[in-house]
Amino acid sequence: MSRLRIYPQKENTIFSGAGLENINTSQAKSFDLVYGGGSDSTLFGEQNIISRHLMYFDLTDLQSKINDNTINSATTSCFLNCINAIPMDSVTRTRSNSEIASSFDLIIFAISANTSSSFDEGLGDEYGSDIILTNQNISPVLTGYSNWNNYTNGGTWINPGVYSAITNQTSNYSVQHFSTGSENLNVDITPMVMSWLSGETTNLGVGIAYISSLESLSSNTKSVSSFFTNKINTWQKPYIECVSSQEIYDDRNSVNFSRPANLFLYLFSGNSTINYFNAGTVSILDNNNAVIQSDLIINQLTKGVYYINLILPKNAGAIIGQKYKDIWYGIDLGDGAGTQDFTQTFIVKPSNLINSAKINDYVVDIYGLSNNSIIQSDETYRISANIRTNFSTQPPNSKVVLQYQLMMGEINVVIPWTNMNYVIMNNYPNYYFDLDTSWLLDSQNYKILFKINEFGTQRILSDVLEFRVINSPSYMTNVSSSIFIPTLTTTTITANSGSTANSGGNITSDGSIILQRGIVWNTASTPTIFINLGMTNNGSGIGNYLSTMTGLTNVPQAQAYFVRAYATNNAGTAYGNQLIFKF
Repeated sequence: MSRLRIYPQKENTIFSGAGLENINTSQAKSFDLVYGGGSDSTLFGEQNIISRHLMYFDLTDLQSKINDNTINSATTSCFLNCINAIPMDSVTRTRSNSEIASSFDLIIFAISANTSSSFDEGLGDEYGSDIILTNQNISPVLTGYSNWNNYTNGGTWINPGVYSAITNQTSNYSVQHFSTGSENLNVDITPMVMSWLSGETTNLGVGIAYISSLESLSSNTKSVSSFFTNKINTWQKPYIECVSSQEIYDDRNSVNFSRPANLFLYLFSGNSTINYFNAGTVSILDNNNAVIQSDLIINQLTKGVYYINLILPKNAGAIIGQKYKDIWYGIDLGDGAGTQDFTQTFIVKPSNLINSAKINDYVVDIYGLSNNSIIQSDETYRISANIRTNFSTQPPNSKVVLQYQLMMGEINVVIPWTNMNYVIMNNYPNYYFDLDTSWLLDSQNYKILFKINEFGTQRILSDVLEFRVINSPSYMTNVSSSIFIPTLTTTTITANSGSTANSGGNITSDGSIILQRGIVWNTASTPTIFINLGMTNNGSGIGNYLSTMTGLTNVPQAQAYFVRAYATNNAGTAYGNQLIFKF
């Protein structure tokens, strides 16, 4: 299964109403959708207003992955996700005529080519709390661009607010109902995305608004819903997620008469998969080269991965226990070498039904990424696993499904439990998935968990891969191999009033360009960037830096806080001396 997240390249919330239509709030950490608010059409804060949110997503990477079949557009669904910024137990914190919206519908619409050109994000920030629920005290930026009337400096929407009637604006829109108002936005926009990718419509962005019947209400109460924007670097950042059903399960070691089997061919150039330029068909032959089946159609699942669907009837001449050949004819890799044939083998097995469902103990060897790695984004890691029966080198004799789950931190699931690909190469089984780090967030800790499914049982393995993502600056692309981890010390701790304390570090030798530095603390010894109660990010560079610990509380007499400075470069993460501190 392929999965790609795309974060907004630009966002802005636009408002109607006198004094509001020229406001730009594009740099806010949350956006607020508003309707209603009063019957006075001139007094600021006492008039009916509406707001709409605009987002633009660059689909270049998705288009590239579809073009080379890394992602199969025919099996891909795309969803727009926005995390609600209003807690379920929230109460109205603003003027008495404001409330959290509930029991409403939001429309998600494509900004149409006959409506405008692509909008400019602008420089505006959040504005006065008399309009919205969250506490925001920054003055608005007028015409910052874009706003209710303009999409750029000098460019005016054909209809103010992007559209006047959604059905006239575009046919590409979706609707989601909100019961309590605390739900997250999660809506299927596959037709919209595919229309952009095919060139049927132009990608000018997507908008979110209340349905027209709510926007047209005249009410003395402002109804507000709120969601996070791309100006935060946490799991709440909005995104489009495209998921393609491209799981590989190779039946080469379990071909029998009782069910269809998928036989795969994998094409490589060096360590990278490649697509063929042209191909013929596949035939099944016995050891005497007698044809059992012929003209089997080749299907492509993903980049460099092809398969045929084989059904062996008992009267086809195949015999249980004998070896057969599948010959893939006329494969042209487009390298000027002409066509070639690929020959693979398989053995027809007895029925895959077994007499007893014995749960086995297995050893799982995982490789492809070292535990506690610091990795750079825009790289793809192939995470592989071999399963063998305990105290042996033999693979399982029954069907075992190995799954993985990707988490950010301790509680936020990024990729839910997903089957790993199961492939047979050189008659040996292997599980793998490709970890695309291009859409993982900078300076965040991730971990991968693994689970075995067998005979209806599920067992989470003790094997866990933990890693941290660092977005590498352009000058790091040609890093010398003669690098080493930094050398540093931890600065003496000074307590502040309240629940904070100061420390820091002194990097005396960088080893290579410092990507991140700070301190970590815990109530257990030797805190790390992966295991801690808190950590700071104090930028990059060599020398002294100051860090502030927050959220400290009194700990039992027998406990204390353990503090260490850390610094990360391309060689890894180093730590300063450990200091002990009681708050």
